[in-house]
Amino acid sequence: MSTFGHTVTVDRPVREVYELWSRFESHPEFMDGVEQVDAVSDRRSHWTVRVAGVEREYDAAVTRMRQDDLIEWDTVDGPTQHGSVSFTEVDDDATMVTLTVTFEPEGVTELLGDVSGVVAGSVERSLEGFREYAEAQPRAAGSP
Repeated sequence: MSTFGHTVTVDRPVREVYELWSRFESHPEFMDGVEQVDAVSDRRSHWTVRVAGVEREYDAAVTRMRQDDLIEWDTVDGPTQHGSVSFTEVDDDATMVTLTVTFEPEGVTELLGDVSGVVAGSVERSLEGFREYAEAQPRAAGSP
């Protein structure tokens, strides 16, 4: 198993940042390698991703959610993956977001992607992409 993480500060209130991340169907707009996400139920989604040149489809289930604080998930089928994203209020208008992904590479291509840093770079680009995406969204009503 390999674990990768990255942290960014998003110039938005924690409530807005949490809400934007929890809209899984929008993840292809900012996550590196994510091609499509479809909601299966309120806590389960179907993902199509391409990482290190390998396309995978799998279902993921949210295993824990704490409003404005934490979302954790595990794959239900497909590649073994666990992830978490935490949200920490820095001040009224800034949120620290930490993404951690643990996965088990399958096959030579994924193993090489893991060892060569492709997966670590993907996690970093995804979180940087989220920061840019979140900061570009219109402000919620009543926000400065």
